[in-house]
Amino acid sequence: MTISQLRYFVEVCRWGNNITRAGEELHISQPSISNAIKDLEQEFGILLFNRINGRLQITAEGERFLVKAHELLQKADEITLSMCTPGTQKKIIIGLTPMIGAFVFPDVCRQFLQLYPDTEFEIHEHGAIETHEMLRNKEIDVAININAAANTTNFCSEHMFLSQYCLCVHRNHPMAQMDTVKVEDLTDLRLALLARSTYHSEVLLNRFSAKNLQPNILVRSNQLQTIIAMVRSGIAGSLFLKEIQIVFPDIAAIPFQKPLPGDICVFWNKNAVISHRVKDFVRFIRETF
Repeated sequence: MTISQLRYFVEVCRWGNNITRAGEELHISQPSISNAIKDLEQEFGILLFNRINGRLQITAEGERFLVKAHELLQKADEITLSMCTPGTQKKIIIGLTPMIGAFVFPDVCRQFLQLYPDTEFEIHEHGAIETHEMLRNKEIDVAININAAANTTNFCSEHMFLSQYCLCVHRNHPMAQMDTVKVEDLTDLRLALLARSTYHSEVLLNRFSAKNLQPNILVRSNQLQTIIAMVRSGIAGSLFLKEIQIVFPDIAAIPFQKPLPGDICVFWNKNAVISHRVKDFVRFIRETF
């Protein structure tokens, strides 16, 4: 029995006894996973899955083995973590969306470093969908993101604060004087949006689609600073968290009549072993916000 065999078995179970999906997630060939499961069955003289009409169905013995496999993998992760050098215990690998990285994280980082000045942050900035995929694959320790963009089945979370997505234009733009906007008001407005892996862009486009309206998209970019520059120049409008006004006072943030809430949370993988410094970070979020 090897740790890899246990991980393959657990991943197959996690994806509904689906070897194909498990292989895709692990980047391992299907025959390798099938052979690992057969080796486990032969070693222990048990049947982990029944094979019915080409599909797998976990057996009662398989269910019992799955519980033990989770326990063993948890212990293996704990051993790995305990043997890390002291320096790695101080690092937090964190996933952020570009917007949260620009408008939210700097202040969070400043406050946390006052308590734990030797902390090293390794930051990965991606869209909400990719960020949560990295967290699920244990490529990052924590993520700060919008709650609605997460599959909370796989994650634990701590609420930070409730923000709001707003239409953002230059202070001198005619729409800057509006108290609220609705999607019908945006049909003639040139829009600059982030790439499609970003949650908020998809929410806005879905509102256009629900009204059978076509957005006037001038540009899409994966660079937040490019989008901000387009808005600050008066060329286009965009959708940002309202906190952008704190960083860029020349940008007006106009809420929607039907609000677009942004529930900002910190997430971590419930199946991952996290370091003491990551636990400190989670506790800091819980006590501070």
